[in-house]
This record gives sequence, C-alpha cells and structure tokens, in this order.
Amino acid sequence: MAPSVIQSASAAAPETWPLIVTEIAPDNSGVDNFEFIEVTNPGTEPATIGDGGLALSYIYADSADTAKDVPLTVESPITVEPGETVVLWLNYTSTTVDTSAYTADDFRAAWGIDADTRVEKIEGQPGMANGGERGIRISDASGSEVVRAFYPAGSVGAGKTIHFRTPADAAARSLDVFASLSAPTAGTVDPQQLDDRPAPDKPEKPSDPDPGAPDPTDPGDPAPTVPGPGPDTTVGHLMITELVPDSTNVGGSDGYEFIEIYNPTTEPISLADYQLRYLYPTDDLTITNAAVWPMSPGNAVVEPGKTVVAWVKNGPNADLTKEDFAKNYNVDPNSFELVEIESAGMANGSIRGMEIQTRAGDPVHRVFYNVGGAHDTGPDAGIYYTVDPKDFATGTIMEKSAATPGSAQPGQVPSEPVALNPDTAAPEIEDRSPASIDPSKDAQLTFAISDDVQVRRVEVSLSSSSDATPQVHNLTRNADGTFTLTIPQADLTGKKHFEYSVVASDGTHESTLDAVRVPVDGADTDPLRLNLTDGQFVNGTVPVSAATDSPSDEPEVCVDGTTLTGAKPSLETSPVFAFEASQTDTYFRNGVLVGDDVLHVFDEGLYDKWDTISTDVPLTYVTQGKNLQLDIAAGTKAKPGIDENENNDDFTVRNVRLILPDGRTLRAPGWDNPDTIIQVGDSAGKVEILNAKFDIPSDAFTARSADWDTTTVADGEHTVCGIGPDGSRVERTVIVDNTGPEITSPIADGAELRGEFPVDFSATDTGSGLESVTAALDGEPVESGTVFSSLTMKPGTHTLVITAKDTVGNTSKKTITFTTPLEQPSGEIVTEPGAELSVCTDSSLTAQVSDPSGDALGVSFREGHSASLSNGALTGTGGAVQDADQSERTGAEVSAGRATTSDDALPFHAFTTPVPEGSPEDSLIRVAWSGTTDPGARVRLLVWNTEKSAYEEVDVTLTDSKSGAGTLEAMVPLAGHTVDGEIRAVVQHSEGWAGKNLSDRSTAVTPHHPDDTPRSDYDFTFGWESDTQYYNESYFESQLA
Repeated sequence: MAPSVIQSASAAAPETWPLIVTEIAPDNSGVDNFEFIEVTNPGTEPATIGDGGLALSYIYADSADTAKDVPLTVESPITVEPGETVVLWLNYTSTTVDTSAYTADDFRAAWGIDADTRVEKIEGQPGMANGGERGIRISDASGSEVVRAFYPAGSVGAGKTIHFRTPADAAARSLDVFASLSAPTAGTVDPQQLDDRPAPDKPEKPSDPDPGAPDPTDPGDPAPTVPGPGPDTTVGHLMITELVPDSTNVGGSDGYEFIEIYNPTTEPISLADYQLRYLYPTDDLTITNAAVWPMSPGNAVVEPGKTVVAWVKNGPNADLTKEDFAKNYNVDPNSFELVEIESAGMANGSIRGMEIQTRAGDPVHRVFYNVGGAHDTGPDAGIYYTVDPKDFATGTIMEKSAATPGSAQPGQVPSEPVALNPDTAAPEIEDRSPASIDPSKDAQLTFAISDDVQVRRVEVSLSSSSDATPQVHNLTRNADGTFTLTIPQADLTGKKHFEYSVVASDGTHESTLDAVRVPVDGADTDPLRLNLTDGQFVNGTVPVSAATDSPSDEPEVCVDGTTLTGAKPSLETSPVFAFEASQTDTYFRNGVLVGDDVLHVFDEGLYDKWDTISTDVPLTYVTQGKNLQLDIAAGTKAKPGIDENENNDDFTVRNVRLILPDGRTLRAPGWDNPDTIIQVGDSAGKVEILNAKFDIPSDAFTARSADWDTTTVADGEHTVCGIGPDGSRVERTVIVDNTGPEITSPIADGAELRGEFPVDFSATDTGSGLESVTAALDGEPVESGTVFSSLTMKPGTHTLVITAKDTVGNTSKKTITFTTPLEQPSGEIVTEPGAELSVCTDSSLTAQVSDPSGDALGVSFREGHSASLSNGALTGTGGAVQDADQSERTGAEVSAGRATTSDDALPFHAFTTPVPEGSPEDSLIRVAWSGTTDPGARVRLLVWNTEKSAYEEVDVTLTDSKSGAGTLEAMVPLAGHTVDGEIRAVVQHSEGWAGKNLSDRSTAVTPHHPDDTPRSDYDFTFGWESDTQYYNESYFESQLA
C-alpha cells in the first residue's frame, strides 16, 4: 500500500497574516539612536496597532512562550493599510541613547530613505540586543500569537539588518529569514518576501498497512546514517547530547541549566563509574582549567538508548522540584531520569566545555560552546551535539533550538546501538604502598590496577589511629598507569597508624583489596612523654612539658632534680593548621595569621594546581578554654592582608582544618565541609580574610608545661625530667647554649687602609654550631675576601658590621671602623699661558703637583684639545624623538643658548666633534654640558658606543626643581667611542617612549563583542598598566629571588 500524503498549505498566501515583520535593525553604525522594526500589511484589510487591535512585544525565544515578552506600545493607534509598509522607530533614553533629540527626518537621513517613507515611534524596550537571539511577536486583541520574527546570533551587525519572509505553511507562526547581515531597506520590501510558496509534501505512514506490501519508506530520501564507535571502544559509550547554559532565571541566577547524557550502547551504564568535568578551554581547545562536578545521586543508571539529565543547582533554585524543571521546558516529568549538580553554573558568554570521564580520569566524551567568538547560548535554548565520526570522544554542535531535556534526536546519536565486547574479567589490584610511613614528608599509597577493558573507578577507604571512621577517596590514573593516594604531611600529625582498603571497578565487575594497616615511623607510644630529646640544644626561655594519654594525670616537670613551678595544661606539641589552595599568583604574599602575627606566607603561583598549605601553630597562641582563630588572608605584593590602595590576590581554598597532636582533625564552623571550594580575595563576592575559629576540646590538653629560663644556668648539659602520677619518670639530657658565635677579622678597628686590601672575616661557634655569618660595608652586603682599593673608595671613615648566628638563634655582632685617605693628586701648569717654549730645553714646560696623603707622584704631560659650540669645533643639532634611546636622530642646527621643545615627543641636543689626528688610543674624553630644561626633569648624557652600536648612558641628573638648571659630566675612553673619526654625544630629555596619540574618539575600533558599547559612546577612557609593568616597577627584587 502506497503511503498517503499530508497536503501542505499549497497557497499560504500573504494575506494569511494581517501584519508581518519584514525587517529588524537592532545595531546601528555608531550609537543606536535609530533602531527600527519594519512591518508590512500583506492582507486585504487595514491592520491597526494599538487601541484594541494588534500588539507587538520584544521576545527572548523563538517559541510560543510569552513569559518573558516585553510589551511595546504606541502613543496613538497606527493603522497600516493593505500593501503598506511602516517603519517603527524604537523610542527610548539610556546613558548613551536619546532618541527624543532626533526627528523623523533625522531618522530618514540616517538610513538614507525617501522623505515620504512612513516612520512612527514605538516604545517599551530600551534597545534591542545586537548579539541576536531576540525578536518581535505580533499578537491579536485576545493575546493569541499572530506571527513572530526572531533574529539569531550573528544575523545582524553594525548598519546591517535582517529581512523576513512569509512561511510556506499557513499554520506556521515563525517567519522565515529572507536575508541576514543585509543592507538596510527601511520602508521598502522585496516582493519575494511576500511570495506564495507551497510547503514540501510530508510522507505519512499508511493507517492500514498491508503486511505483504513492500517497505513504504521512500528510497529516494533515506535518513542519514550516524556512525557509532566500535565494540572495543573506551570513548563515546556515553555522550553529551544537549547543554543549556542559559535558562530562565530563579532568584537572579539561571534556574534550569542542564547537561543531557545519552547511552548509545545495548547495555545499561551506571554513572557510579563516571563524573562530569566543567572545562575552561582556549580557542584552540587547550584545557587551561577544569572542575569536577559530582552528580547526586552518583549511581544513576543510563538505560540503553535513553538519557539522564543533570540539573545544575546553584542555591537560588535549591527548593525547586523535578516537576518545576519539567514545567519550565514543557516536558513530562516521568519521561526522563534527573540527577543534580551543586555548582554556580555554566558561563553564558565565554568559551567553555563539558566532559564526561571515568572516575579514574579517562575521557569518554566532551563538547564545547562559544568557540572562536561564536555565541551559542540563548534563554532556555538547547545546544544540540552530534557524533563526530573522526573523533568519537568529541561532539560537534548540530543545532541550537528550544531545549528538550530527556530526549535525544535521531540525527544526534548513532543510528545503530553500539554492542560493546563482553567484559569477562574483574580488575586486578597490586598494592605497591610502603610497609611504614615516614612522617617527615607526604605519604603515598600506590596501587597498580589492571583490567582487560578499562579500570573506570578506584576508591580507597582510609582511617587512622585517631579516626576509625573511613574517609573514601576517589583516585585518578597516574601517567604510568598506577593510582596514588597522597596523605599530606600535615595529616600525619599525631597518627600512630593508618588503615586502608581498595575497591576497583571496570563498569561490570568490582575487585577489592582487604584492609591493610601501616604504622607511622617514630610514633611515641610511651605512657609518659617529654617534649625535649637527648642531645637537643636549647637557649633562652624553653617550655618543658610532660604528657600522658589522659588530661587528668597532671604530670610534673623538673630540671636537674628541681621541680619547675607554674606548670599549666598544654597540648603535647604544636597543632598544625592546613588547607588546600589553588589559583594563587606568583609574588602575591598570601598568608596565615593569628591576629596581626604572620605565621606563614605562601607566594608561589599554584594556578590550576591544588597544593596543601600547612604551618605549625606555636603553643603560645593556644590556651585551654579559649577559641583559637587562624586567618587565611589574601596578600598584596608586600604583605598578607587587605590593602585598599593595592591589588590583592584572588585564589581558592578548601578543606580548612586544624590537626591536633593526638591526631584528631578539627573543622571550623562555617568551613566544615572539606569539599566546599571557598573563593578568597578582594574581588566582589569573595572572602577577603577567612576567619577559621577552632574550639579545641579540653581532653586534648594531655600535657603539663612550664617555662625554663636557661639563662639562669651555665651553658652545657642539664637533665630535664617528667614525673607521672604513679611516680614513673622519664629523663632527657639537653645542652644549654646561650653564647653567640665568636667573630674574627684581620682588619683592626680604627686602621687606615691604603691601596688594595681584602675585607676578610669569619666566625666559629663551640655550641650548637654556626648557621650563618654575614657582613655589610657602609650598609651594603659584602662577601668575605672581597678586594677594595683606597683609589676607588670614597675617602674618610668606613664601617664594617659583621653578624654571626648559631643554629639555636644566638646572634653575635662586631663593628669595625677604618679609614681610607684622599687619593686624588692635584697639579697646575706653572708656565704662563701664551709663553714661548723652547723645543731644545727639557724644562721649558713647568707644573706644580701635590698629594694630600703625601704619596710619591709620577708626573707626565699630555696634549689636550677643547671643542665647544662657542669655538666652532663642536657641531650641534636639536630635535625630538619618540624613543629616548633610538639611534637615528635628525634635527635643526643649534647654537649656544638655543632651546628645543616638543609637545608630543622627547627633545634632544646631539653633538659631534672630530678626534684630533694622532690622538692615542688610551686618550680620555671629558664630555660636559650645562643648561636648563623643565624643573625637576630627568636629563641624560649619552655617548655612542661602537661595540654596542648604540648610545650608552654615561651620566644622568634631575634638574633644579625651580630653575630647571642642570649639569652633566663624564670621562669617556676614546677607545670604542669614535665613529668615522668623530665623537658623538646626546643630551636627552627623559627616558622611555613618547609620541602622538594613536587613537581618539573618532578612530574606528573593532568591538571585542557585538554587544559592546560603541567607542563613540564612551563617557571616558583610561590607561592600563599591565601586571608585568607593575611587577617590574614595584617588585623587581622578587624576580631575583
């Protein structure tokens, strides 16, 4: 039996609709003062807008849903005659737009249309979105939809409009796009926009099929075949088929975002072995960061050919139900499986991605949106993904339309279900963990786990001597295929042993490793314990404490047989404050504080890596019965803590905790969920300083501690002891060292040093040992053995300060002063100027010389030459440059006293003079300048260096703050400073770069985003200094560390 045919509206005549939208112009060239909606009456009767007639509204979705529609109104009814076209000019005022300042003639001139074009005003919406995904709906007097025109993303541009045509189907309500990004034709309609167009025939299955008849499917129009992965695949066996990043708002946030997961195989798949990851890619799809989004419940099953929908719960929508979700999308709540994700949600305007991966970390399927500047999101609009036959691990966008959670379209998924190879073997687990744990570093429990198909989930249950309740940890695969659970060193505090078990899943079978107990090395299990050890060096005031396993025991402490008084309850050792941090930037001095005291600074750039930050909390901050508050503070480049005048770091933390000496872990109220990621910093919505307050239980104070002032006893060995309530006793021999290192130097205090001499110094320590010895000469650091000379040092008194420190902190300091003489001989020519000299007499030229130190002097005569602007031997030019160090310079001739100025560049004077013939290579050139410029200006003296092929700075000065006067002078060797027999020097105003403005308000600038405010509408602009410039200028020393 042949298929029957549904007849389309063969004559969907234009008069089917009383009024249609034929053109929309949301984006003008420049300020959007002339946005418009063009309407045309294709019917045979007049159509009236307003006064109980037709109504227009601004819409957010290409659907019949009117919940978000914005009504548009007219001041008085507008009647559109049959065949007439009217341009509706959108009337509104904003910070940049004021249409009331313009006339209809201004509007016509702006669009270049005829003077008789009918222009009317309409209002109610302060501008139409330039980025698209908006439209106009026409409704009748009863509110029923007549027709709508929707312009998608990328369909309009600056000065480019979108044109619509009547649909072929008379039942359709959404107008077809006739042309997008098109030249505007306000008031003029192309006849083809109103053509009658029959809709294509649609085949229908016969109502009474004949079992003996051939297949009724039309062989001339076969459905497209969508391939699927092979039976041995480890990717593509789950697919992400739909995303909605932008949805109807609830409480100011997207209330109905979701991810749709589809099972293309023949077997059910449990999501217990999988997790979602939210991706932060670049345009080349490199993943720069990612966040795991756990699903709840975590064990939902995706049936073959079915989906599971993951709904993002972000706080404001927490109380909504599955029925609310289904109602928003007009779907049956019983038609799909729903799980929830606790997250802030997906970005609407930035490039992002979503991935489903095994919980072992292997990718299964990923998708992206907003790639390459595209705008793929829209309110309650689904981004539909289909198979990429070249890469079954990645989906490609098939279309963007109204969301349909719970139902994948045939063109999205493999045409035939994927029959995976049977999995017949369970995973095998090999334990490679150490036999004991070293408490001086992070502990690592490592497992080699293999499977004939794929290990998809590995979970380790971990408990300890301090906490018998197991904590379950999900492990991801290492680069070598093993799995490792790292226990941070901070969490080893107070533990005597750990116990762990392992579960591994391949999606079909589970294997287990029974509980294994591993001891912690060095754990002190004695019933009475001292805080000091044999041979330990101590100095100053030392706390001596004895501890038992019960706070009621109250042991005593003693030194050399004498009981110390004033013992108080104490923790046995310092507790450890710890947390995980990520997203920190290098050089920002983030810190941990108690009050104003900084306990620890962390300034390493972690970026997308998570790292454990930990610090001991000195017992001086811990008092029984009082809360202990520790602060995590975002830092500036200078110190931890908020500074209103500086930029603070922004980063994330989680798992904030205090580990007690008995191994217990405390959580601070408000931060007690270890998985919650906390945003810290000075940006909006972040925690500026995280205050973690801990209530330390009284039963943790199992020690009694008293202070011992070691300065009251002699250096050397002493015996400390602890005495239990039963008379038991424990002793340790410690060594008191309150003496600093001894410093020596061959330089005698008050000595005068001449010529070259080394600055030597050293230190020794007979107690705990030397830790460091440093010195400063005249305030500048100096290394031992550095050679100086009185010829180059400033004459007068010099101070050498030597500091030595031993390993327990005793510090010694020695100050030595010495002098160096004035090593500057002087001389003058005795022979009268202008005298006639005999070339036959040796003493015909006479000079008188002297030395302030009385040193023997050697005297020789040299021939000198002088060049200046006034004697004509010096040539000068003046000009201005954009780069203060540039080589090429041109300008006008200058003479003595002539000024050179510039409003947008850096002035200079350049000078050249020939080198006298026969000048020896070791000659010196004295280059000097005096003059005036702007008061307080930086002026530089530059000389051409032939080896560097560039000008080098030889002197610099700041001119007088009032008169602007200044002088420059330098002695420059002739060698390496002559070019073609000349010396070249430049006096340069300032350093750096200057020039004319590269742009102004009239300069055409390509917008970063279609919805950006036109530059001509800016109220102001501002300069921006990059982080690199800021770091170099303010914190250069940090780069040298």
